[in-house]
Amino acid sequence: MSDNSVNIESKAEFLEDFYEMLSKEVIIAYRGTFEKSVLGVLAQNIETTIDSDTVLKRKFFKLFLELAQNISDHSVELVKTASDGSSGSGLLIIKHKGENYVFITGNLIENKDLESINKSIEHINSLNRDQLREFKRKQIELSEKGEKNCFGLIQIALISGHHLEIKAIEAGNNQKFLIFSTEISKDK
Repeated sequence: MSDNSVNIESKAEFLEDFYEMLSKEVIIAYRGTFEKSVLGVLAQNIETTIDSDTVLKRKFFKLFLELAQNISDHSVELVKTASDGSSGSGLLIIKHKGENYVFITGNLIENKDLESINKSIEHINSLNRDQLREFKRKQIELSEKGEKNCFGLIQIALISGHHLEIKAIEAGNNQKFLIFSTEISKDK
């Protein structure tokens, strides 16, 4: 057997595994810009894909929008939009995992931002729901003063009801690829 046939067989195996994963677990897998027109298409896909009660669907949709906005606003990989603006680019995967839906995003950030993101997530994960709401009020005040805040991360934690998880991978050029994940329960 030649090296080419082995290479083709391994590629075919990979594609079969990938197709099986997509057909069973992944609801949405998207890589690109997170501008409004794209969000509209993805939102329609979610609307038709998620077959559940209205409360879960609303929670699912809010979480999707908050994560997408996070990429659009904070990714250092910017893409020019049709409206002559720019939008952050990144990756969004939503998949089934047992009794939960898992939301995974990825985007480039500056190395210098990682420490504050880590601290914010550690603090958010240490709070209960009432403490999160109080922290959110304080962050809104900071936002109104034009100061940097972590309002979006708090909102994600409140919507999901689960801890936030991150992992950073070195990407070169003083940047990291930040992988962010959380989940929502199908039964809530």
